[in-house]
Amino acid sequence: NDISILEQDIMLLWVPLATPAAAQRADAVWNYTVRPGDDIWTISRRILVDGGLWKEVQARNAVERPRALRPGTRLAIPVAWLRTRPAPTTALDVEGEAVLERGAGPARPLRAGDALEAGDRLRTGDEASLVIGFSDGSTLQLYPRTEIVLRRLGGYYGAELVDVLVELERGRLASEVEKLDGGASTFELHSPAMISAVRGTDFRVSFADDTGGEGKDGRGTTEVLRGEVTAAAAGARVALPAGFGTFSAAGAPPAPPEPLLPAAKPVEAAPKLERLPLEIALEPVETAVAYRVQVAPPATAGGTFQPMLVDRLGDGPRLR
Repeated sequence: NDISILEQDIMLLWVPLATPAAAQRADAVWNYTVRPGDDIWTISRRILVDGGLWKEVQARNAVERPRALRPGTRLAIPVAWLRTRPAPTTALDVEGEAVLERGAGPARPLRAGDALEAGDRLRTGDEASLVIGFSDGSTLQLYPRTEIVLRRLGGYYGAELVDVLVELERGRLASEVEKLDGGASTFELHSPAMISAVRGTDFRVSFADDTGGEGKDGRGTTEVLRGEVTAAAAGARVALPAGFGTFSAAGAPPAPPEPLLPAAKPVEAAPKLERLPLEIALEPVETAVAYRVQVAPPATAGGTFQPMLVDRLGDGPRLR
C-alpha cells in the first residue's frame, strides 16, 4: 500500500482550563427534522426527558398546528431536554500494542472493532497508535505512549449528537469533532493540567508527566486546526481560533494565543515508504525548536484518521 507522510507539527504547550462544558451543554440546541406521521406529542414522548415539555417545544418554535406538522420542518429543541442513552463507541484502527483495562478485569490487548464503554482505560505502547470512532462520526487518535480514560460516552434519543468526556493522563492525541447539520456534539478533555470543552472542532492536545512524556513535566498544549476552543486556568480564559495554540504550566494561566508554525515541507517530494530505515530532510522553519514526522496510510475520503505507522520527534529538520 502507498504510505503518505503527514505534515510535520510544531508543538506548543497545552491548556489548564476552567470548564465551559456545562454552559455549552445548557446552551446547545438540536434541530429536529419532522418526519411523516410526527406530531408535537409523539416527538416529545419519544425523545424528551419529560413528554410534558411539548408545550415548551410548541412555544419555542411558534407551532400553530401541532397535529399537522409538515415533514421537513425543523424544531429547535434544547439538548438539555433530550433523553440520554449510551453512545456506541468503537476502536476503529489499532497499530502496534494497545491495551484495554475494564473495571476490575485484567488488561487485554485492544483490537480493531472492539466496542468501548464508559470507564475503559486505554494505553498505547512506544510504537503504537489507536483511532476511536464515535456514533456522530467524530474520531479521536491516540499517539504512542498515551493513556486515557473514557469517563463519559453519552448520546441522545432522536439526535446523532454525543456527549463525551475523556481524561488524558499522559501523552498526545488529536480529535476531529463533527459539526452535524442539526447541531454539534460536545467533547470534554481533562488532564491534570486542564479542562477543555469543544464542539465542531479539529484540534491536538498533549500532557507531559514524569513517566517519559515529551515536553516539560506538568505542562501541556492545545493547538486548534478548525473551529474554536476556549481555554482557561488560574482565573484566566483565552479563546483559540483555528490556526492558534497556547501553553500552560500547572496552576498558571494560559499563555496568550500564538499562531501555529507552518508545516515543514520535505526537501524532496514525499517518497513512497517501501522499507526502513528512511531518512527525511525537511526545509527549516524559522523559530522552530523541534520537528515531528508522522507516517500513515492515506486518509480516507471522509478525512478519518489512519493508524500511525511512524511518529518521530527531533530537534533538527532531518529525521530518521
